[in-house]
Amino acid sequence: YQTESARLGQAELEMMLSRVCPEGSVSGLCREDLPILEFQTPDPLTMEQIAILRNHSLMYELFELTGDCLRPVAPRCGAYLGNDLPAILKYKGKTNEQFSAMLLNAALFASDFVSQWDQPLMFLDPICSRGTSLFLAVNRGWNADGSDLSAADIRELNQFFKKYLEYHKFKHRTVQKSNTLPQSKPVSVMEFFFADTPQAFQSGETRALRTAVCDAAFAGRAFGKGKYHLMAGDLPYGVQHSAGSESFEKMLRRVMPKWAEALLPGGAIALSYNINTLKPALLREIMTQSGLVVASGGPYDTLRHWVEQAVTRDIAVAMRPSTSKRR
Repeated sequence: YQTESARLGQAELEMMLSRVCPEGSVSGLCREDLPILEFQTPDPLTMEQIAILRNHSLMYELFELTGDCLRPVAPRCGAYLGNDLPAILKYKGKTNEQFSAMLLNAALFASDFVSQWDQPLMFLDPICSRGTSLFLAVNRGWNADGSDLSAADIRELNQFFKKYLEYHKFKHRTVQKSNTLPQSKPVSVMEFFFADTPQAFQSGETRALRTAVCDAAFAGRAFGKGKYHLMAGDLPYGVQHSAGSESFEKMLRRVMPKWAEALLPGGAIALSYNINTLKPALLREIMTQSGLVVASGGPYDTLRHWVEQAVTRDIAVAMRPSTSKRR
């Protein structure tokens, strides 16, 4: 992934510019001694544009290039809780944190909610494992819900996050409950409510991270009747993905309509997957048949990259149609 990161970072920057500054263009990678993504805009960037671009997954610093001189403009966006939160918990099969951040951006910049990026959006990962994507979403000041079939993974996620909040002395409270869904066993749900400062917590300006142990099809309803602005997930590369022994394709055809229903109009979902076990055309067909509009062309067609011998990863992005025209 590190070898491919600069190329993927260029595609991510193109996605962002298409919504933030459509007149801008990406030159690509320059300066071999120090990898830099270079882009041009017809006018100086506004403070709002700069604030959004600071969320690029590979951002270290935004510079303005004048001749051969790089003038620092802004660092990467700060974290709501802590930059270390998504990186501390290590486990086999963990998705790279920078790639997961790119996945969140792929969904955000395909959605109608780009202008609300700094507000407490609702995010869902229906196959969250031990929560890397949830921690990234929380660090953006969003509310994050995640479900997984593995009770052990969810238990470790909950234990780690509770210890993190306690260690860093973030004011918080937890609620353990069980939700009953139609035609399903009771779903165990853990809720964390917290804030970045004691003052915010006392005034009720909190954020939430919630987890549930359930089949992916129930992820959108496990936490109530809420709807989500954004969804993202790293689809299994050939491991257990549902209760029972159904095929991967059958599982996706069963859960994708449920995931589409969980999105707000104008909301978007980004899914990474292994093209060696799931054909790109099939996944996009399932998304389309579920009522989603698949993003294609430009940077969306350049996201395929090699991970390891048996894994070549790609990203599929789709939006639930909005009743109003995109701004």
